[in-house]
Amino acid sequence: KFVLDLFADDVEYWETPFKKLQGKDYMALEWRAIGYQEHISLSTDVFNAENEKFAVNWQLTYKIRNTMKSCAGVYLIRLDKGGKCNYFMQVGEEK
Repeated sequence: KFVLDLFADDVEYWETPFKKLQGKDYMALEWRAIGYQEHISLSTDVFNAENEKFAVNWQLTYKIRNTMKSCAGVYLIRLDKGGKCNYFMQVGEEK
């Protein structure tokens, strides 16, 4: 729940370039899958920041159903004047 406070109420949130989530309630439902993951490791590196817009490389590993998963990609983020995220797109690929 606290993570949702980082996002503006009118956030445009793309879980993938093909999957836009319609509002914070749908974001919360999508994120329920994280509850089944173990040994989560996320690393990030901001490679571009300009005018409250950020491009971030990310790498993620986690265990689910006794299988280790690894994926990586880019987050595209824009913040509003209050510092909340009003645009988020995740582009990534599983190894």
